[in-house]
Amino acid sequence: MGWAYAELKQPEQAIGLYQTAYRQFRQLAYPMSSHYAQVSLMEEYLKLARWQQVIDLAQISQDGYLVNIYAARAYYELGQFSLARQQLQKSKVLRHQSNNGY
Repeated sequence: MGWAYAELKQPEQAIGLYQTAYRQFRQLAYPMSSHYAQVSLMEEYLKLARWQQVIDLAQISQDGYLVNIYAARAYYELGQFSLARQQLQKSKVLRHQSNNGY
């Protein structure tokens, strides 16, 4: 449902649903579903230029290609260029290790 709101350009509604999904997946101990919800949240926060929220989620998320790409963008927008570069380097390594973009 969150993805539908995201596609309809209604990020606040999408964020609310992603947050609920994230909490529920964590309680149920579904790590991959939890990760997908986090990545979806990060994407919506990027669209709204909520850079610090992207970084906060990246710091508690399992490492992943998109997590690092999104974090790099947030660090860049906040003028933290060395941290942005570190995140991009991590994403490059992860991308070569896996065919999975998440």
